[in-house]
Amino acid sequence: MKKTLLVILFLSSFSALASFNEVECEGSVGIKRIFVEIEQPFPNTSSFRHVQVTVLTNNTQENYSNVVNLNRYNGFSIINYQGAGFRLSLDLWPDGQPRWGRIYSASLISSDINNGIAATLYCKFPYAD
Repeated sequence: MKKTLLVILFLSSFSALASFNEVECEGSVGIKRIFVEIEQPFPNTSSFRHVQVTVLTNNTQENYSNVVNLNRYNGFSIINYQGAGFRLSLDLWPDGQPRWGRIYSASLISSDINNGIAATLYCKFPYAD
């Protein structure tokens, strides 16, 4: 009985370490497909987030990882995620806060992708209210 309880507790502890995406974006630049995932921070009060960028070109995949800082402008419906050589600017208009089920336009500038030229992405907040 003790072993069964320990196994159940051990397996359930892995789900506590799972991270949820705050923002999921996708778009294309020429023949490149771009996917961006920004994880929710831990603890929730942190302004730093982990970002994973995947670029698919023909049959090759390139992955980039970065840490970004959240910048929110009061009075405007814009959220910026900025890091070293990375900037994702989301326009939430007409909403003031991200809403579930909505698709928002975003501009991505990254030194790793498209020689730093802006790409348009479409983003959603899968766990927004």
